[in-house]
Amino acid sequence: NKPILTANDILLSEVIAQWDALSHREKDAAYFSIYGGSLDFVGRRLLEISSFYYAVIDGKNLDRRIVSIALSYLKSFLARQPDESKGFYQLAMLTSLYVAIKIHS
Repeated sequence: NKPILTANDILLSEVIAQWDALSHREKDAAYFSIYGGSLDFVGRRLLEISSFYYAVIDGKNLDRRIVSIALSYLKSFLARQPDESKGFYQLAMLTSLYVAIKIHS
């Protein structure tokens, strides 16, 4: 006999899966930060990137929380896609901001 899963069991398994995914992302981010990965680019230029994001967001009268969301997207993406070209970083920065605006405004 197969055990019957309740809604609570399903919800709990989803929460555990999400927790595991988050834990994995955090480990990746820590690894790239410690060992000189692409996250260093964001860390070194965080003030410039966030100032640019705020200028765009304020110019369009959007919610300023979008900036932190866009930075989160950018950090997550760069942790998985290391590249050293300036054009790559610029595209990733703009795409992160665009996606954050589209989803959260």
